[in-house]
Amino acid sequence: MTGNRSLLLNYAPLVAGVDLATLYICSWATLAAGLRVVGERVAWRHLDPIELAAALMTFWGFGLYRSWPRRPLADTFVLVAAAGVVLAMVWGVLARWEPQFAISNAEIAGLVAPQTLGIALERGLLRALILRYERARQVAIVATDEFSANQILRKLLSSDPAEFSVDACLTVEQFHACSDEEIVWHSLLLAPEIADKASIIRRATRLGVKALLLLNDVEIFLNGARLHSVDDLLMAQVSPLSLHPVQRIFKRGLDIAGSTLLLVLSAPVMLVVAGLLRLTSRGDVLFRQKRVGRDGVEFMLYKFRTMVADAEQSTGPVLATVNDPRITPFGAFLRASRLDELPQLLNVLRGDMSLVGPRPERLHFVRQFCEELPGYEFRLAVKPGITGFAQVCGSYSTTAQRKLRFDLVYIANYSLLTDLRILLITIAVLFRRRQAEGVAAVQPAKAPGAGACQ
Repeated sequence: MTGNRSLLLNYAPLVAGVDLATLYICSWATLAAGLRVVGERVAWRHLDPIELAAALMTFWGFGLYRSWPRRPLADTFVLVAAAGVVLAMVWGVLARWEPQFAISNAEIAGLVAPQTLGIALERGLLRALILRYERARQVAIVATDEFSANQILRKLLSSDPAEFSVDACLTVEQFHACSDEEIVWHSLLLAPEIADKASIIRRATRLGVKALLLLNDVEIFLNGARLHSVDDLLMAQVSPLSLHPVQRIFKRGLDIAGSTLLLVLSAPVMLVVAGLLRLTSRGDVLFRQKRVGRDGVEFMLYKFRTMVADAEQSTGPVLATVNDPRITPFGAFLRASRLDELPQLLNVLRGDMSLVGPRPERLHFVRQFCEELPGYEFRLAVKPGITGFAQVCGSYSTTAQRKLRFDLVYIANYSLLTDLRILLITIAVLFRRRQAEGVAAVQPAKAPGAGACQ
């Protein structure tokens, strides 16, 4: 998806090359160790190019070439293991489809298992080396005032490992007051509210410094815009935020197939959850609530109940908060494991929702956010989803405005491949601990002419 490119995309060709070498070495080591099942025949050698290409495509599909060093190490290992399972399944299908691919299940396991372990160890080492190099690259935050700069700093420091090594916080005036010799940072991170970003970007480019933009509303709409010219007039064509009819057909096909399969697989789990809800708290098993779907049409959403019965009887519509006292102990487990979302597969099958899309909200909050957040109404151009771009990139504490930006980028750059990648990343997110907002900021060194972050 354009607009979600990390600096670490520059490492993708290098990492892919190391992956190829690791896969090839593990394949030969497996043969040398005598783990093949077929006598003295040199198994698999004629299949190396196909197997290596399939492995790289699988790794790419699981997001193992996109910002992976920024994820917790456990997430990377889970993705590598999941990619190995998928690769073994693909190989098993090919083995029964074409005689030249015919190797036994034992041979498939003997090939894929050592490769998966080798890739996991390799990624752990590469991650340590890349993060060590990245921490040596200093970033300066440029904002309109120190308060805005410190908000950005706290968010950057809340990631583990830290995304950047922040050296200084500057106001726009302080940046312009710096001489060229004093601008020694690797990158400048520009706050979204800065009015004149063009002059800062031009100067940074001239000095060989990278500029990172925190997108504002207009810049989000320009994301993925097509260049168009009439004579010597150069313009950017911004298309309406919506899906083409063909995109909707394919997306609906994925929703029907995916929700049907997941309902069958998760049926035993849902039965157990329903039984435990009956035993642990008073109230209905299912929580039903009207939410706003595509084009503002309301529908009835289903979830497993995680709060006490009649939780909003005295308060009215209130968003759930961290450590909300209305959440039951078993409900807290359901929320942490995302098992409370499973009944929404019925909403997907009915056509109210999609597997991937912006999360649905109540009409009360939709009206509130439409008044407070410009562009919020454009979220209604697609069906809401069980998971989404904002959910795999953010956390429960991410503000509505930041989630909105992710949702708009998702709609503007929609593709079926994007949905598949988000679904795969969601698997890893299920094993990730939530990170709390507001991690205390350390005070970086004061730069020449700059105000230190407080």
